[in-house]
Amino acid sequence: MGTNILAGGQTLRSATIAGGNTLRSGTDAGVQEEFITKEEVARRLKKTTRTIEHWQRRGYIPFVKVQQSVLFRWSRVVAQLERKFGVGFVER
Repeated sequence: MGTNILAGGQTLRSATIAGGNTLRSGTDAGVQEEFITKEEVARRLKKTTRTIEHWQRRGYIPFVKVQQSVLFRWSRVVAQLERKFGVGFVER
């Protein structure tokens, strides 16, 4: 298990991602929030993975790259889209 410092001084605790292992990160409140994949972000937003990649490059959604994996925190994706575009989300 390793520790990396992210922008804003937040700590990411990471382990090798293999066999479907879940990567988790501590949040400011000390509550564990699960990272999700690009495919899961695309599914929740009803977009293609190509659109999600495009939004990543343009800075529309925040992501973390750990080795070869690109991961997202859903709460941050939603917050960024709400800030940037003034849209709200309702989870079903």
